[in-house]
Amino acid sequence: MSSQKWRISVVSMSAREAAKEADINVIGLLGAGIIASIPSFWTLPPKLLAGAGAGAAGGIAVINTLGQFGGIVSPVMVGRVKDLTGSTTPALYVIGVAALIAAALLLWGLPQKLRTLDKF
Repeated sequence: MSSQKWRISVVSMSAREAAKEADINVIGLLGAGIIASIPSFWTLPPKLLAGAGAGAAGGIAVINTLGQFGGIVSPVMVGRVKDLTGSTTPALYVIGVAALIAAALLLWGLPQKLRTLDKF
C-alpha cells in the first residue's frame, strides 16, 4: 500500500470516528436538554388548573397516563417499523416529529394568561 493510500485511509477513518463522536455529543446534549425541561414541564398542570384543587391532581394523572401509554406504544411501534422496513430510522423520525409538535404546542398553544405570567 502506497503512503498516499495509507494517509487517505487514515484520514477517512479518523473523520468517520470524529463524526461518530460528534453524533454522540449531540445526542448527549439533546438528552440533557430534555431532562432539563422536565421540572418546568411539571409546573404547567397547577398553573392551567389553578383554583381547581383536585383538577390539578387530575391533570398530573393525565400526564402520567399519557407518559405510560407512550412508554408502551413507542417500543412496539419502533419494533413494528423495523420489521416492516428493516430500519428504525422512520420510527425515530416519527418520535422526533412528535417531540417537535409537543414543543410547538407548549410554545404557542398555551393561553395568553400563562404566557404573560412566565415573563422574566
